[in-house]
Amino acid sequence: MGVEVEDDWKERMAYKLCCKEEEFPFKYLGIPIGGNHRKLAMWQPLVDSFKRKLASWKGKKKDCYQLGTEYNGTWKWNLTWRKTLFQWEEDAAMEIYRTIEDVKISPGRLDKWEWIHSKDGQYSTTTAYSVLTKERRGLDGAKIFKRVWNPIFPSKIATFNWKVVLDRIPMKLNLFKRGIIKDMREGKCTLCEVQDEDTNHLFLNCKIARWLWSACARWWGITITIDNDCWKTFENFGAWSKDPRTIEGWDCI
Repeated sequence: MGVEVEDDWKERMAYKLCCKEEEFPFKYLGIPIGGNHRKLAMWQPLVDSFKRKLASWKGKKKDCYQLGTEYNGTWKWNLTWRKTLFQWEEDAAMEIYRTIEDVKISPGRLDKWEWIHSKDGQYSTTTAYSVLTKERRGLDGAKIFKRVWNPIFPSKIATFNWKVVLDRIPMKLNLFKRGIIKDMREGKCTLCEVQDEDTNHLFLNCKIARWLWSACARWWGITITIDNDCWKTFENFGAWSKDPRTIEGWDCI
């Protein structure tokens, strides 16, 4: 696929790279790229794909009152899972139990979806974004995510920053929690090979990472204090300046 290039050049490149030529719009992971996203027709293939997947669930769903029992006037949930849960999934399952433990079941009423984060019970991307940005650190989360998703950042850099502050990078400790690494003795830091490798250690606390931060500070001609937590470090980075443009420049760094 080329932009403002000759057709014969595209053909030669496609031949050398052993790939085929494409044109806008095309699909990536089922999502149309390069079309007018404001048109409903652009999203229809994705909607049809979801309908086909949801149709396969027909007959497998249960009403809420079938997911537990009532004993002496007290409702007891009895959720079952289709597969053995990983450790991190078990934590999420316990969070689900804590969320629904006080829910009262009314067998005579039909089940329905309701989005508890909006007054009308209807889902919206605005309320979902608000919930996600406040999920970990409360109201300060909105400020941090505004900095992370600064439009002057390249998208892949912003995405990487987002994963770092949420601890979603596949570090060895995270891989161990997901059952990908079976023995934590294989989870030592790739750089120092001493401490367990998690996000905070690799980017901040590892002796090699500390040396790199010190070298950069000398190069920039400033004195900085690096916290032990990526979230706090990102939150406070550039705090030595009061000028918004200067702070934005440090955000880019």
